[in-house]
Amino acid sequence: MAERHSTVKRAETTGFGFISNELGEKAIEQLLASGKKGVVCIIPIDWSNLQLDIPLISRLIKPNSLQNKDQIDLTINLEDFVRNAVVEITGRTIADDASLLDSGLDSLASVSLRNRIATHFKVNLAPSFLFDYPDIKSIIRYLRILTLKDSNSAALPTPKKISSNMPVLIIGAGVGGLAFARNLEKSGVPIVVMEANDRVGGVWHSLANQTSRLQIDSPGYGFDCTFHSSSNDQKWGTIFPSKNEIIAESEYVADTLKGPIYFNTYVKKIQKVEDSKYEVTYEIEGQSKKMMVSGVAALTGGLHNPVKQEFPGESSFKGHIALGVADDTPPKLFKDASVVIVGHGAFAVENMRTALENGAKHVTIVCRKQNLVMPNFGNWLLNSSKGVMSVEEVVDVMRPFYQACGLRIWKQLFVIRMGNLC
Repeated sequence: MAERHSTVKRAETTGFGFISNELGEKAIEQLLASGKKGVVCIIPIDWSNLQLDIPLISRLIKPNSLQNKDQIDLTINLEDFVRNAVVEITGRTIADDASLLDSGLDSLASVSLRNRIATHFKVNLAPSFLFDYPDIKSIIRYLRILTLKDSNSAALPTPKKISSNMPVLIIGAGVGGLAFARNLEKSGVPIVVMEANDRVGGVWHSLANQTSRLQIDSPGYGFDCTFHSSSNDQKWGTIFPSKNEIIAESEYVADTLKGPIYFNTYVKKIQKVEDSKYEVTYEIEGQSKKMMVSGVAALTGGLHNPVKQEFPGESSFKGHIALGVADDTPPKLFKDASVVIVGHGAFAVENMRTALENGAKHVTIVCRKQNLVMPNFGNWLLNSSKGVMSVEEVVDVMRPFYQACGLRIWKQLFVIRMGNLC
């Protein structure tokens, strides 16, 4: 790195050094020679100067300092706070029942929203918070229960519990659908799953490439994505599992479900009969059928078929043109090629990496806006946070990685917007 960032200097004062070019070269040589796979963290430590009582370490090893004895101010208007936080972070108003992730809330904004809520209400929120409570309405409901259950539970309306032997219908057998079905069964709720395709796994089957890997560390993405873990929880074999591992785990979880999974099945209509009773009309093998269920959860995912954009003169282009998904571009085609990638989403970054790893001479990304690309270390740090990391701290972690690439992170649109709000 050309210059030491203030973060590096602070780390040195507490006993953590930085990796020199020589040390980095030796470490890479040893790792390549060993043939080992996985994620390795290498850092020089000055044991005589090591201080473990620093913000990051304290955040990871100390008991949750946010669980204090002070009562939450019950006059806080949860609805206004959550809605205002969403507007400030996304820059626009989102309907209470709309999925935040589908409405444009990206990874960094998700962490920022979770941290802002956790810090304000002095509560501990799991890394999967916005997956478990994906819209404003469910967030508000959860916070009411969480913050008022000990001091004002009598004031909360008690939901009427309706016992039913009918299953809950889950639409979609991707990772999200299987995880939801698995957790319902753990709670003693019968389920039935309907999937339009002929297999489980969702987009990991339909869109992922063989080179695709999970781009966040696996504990934050799984079939038991809850705060209180147990020995029976599903665990990944690697930190950033591949397409094949995710599909294999999806098939295993599907096999362990007690309820049935109907493949090649299309849900046509859902009609409410009464509370906790719905009539579902679906099509399977060309026949229309009906089923009564006690509830419906649609987990069809936020990733959809890519947009096919034809550019002027494309038909006369002699090179390879593809969408970069579903293995439509053999890696060998990147050898000595000059590559142009349109867009800056996850598949764009993946194809850039694949192209360079397979001998491309140059890769150019053309996009309307630059998305933030999170280094693995920054991602790990965010998911290890107890809800107290600000956007400024996240940017501070990412800055040296951007500087190493000759980029200024403060020039990114999302960071500019957050900087203006702070």
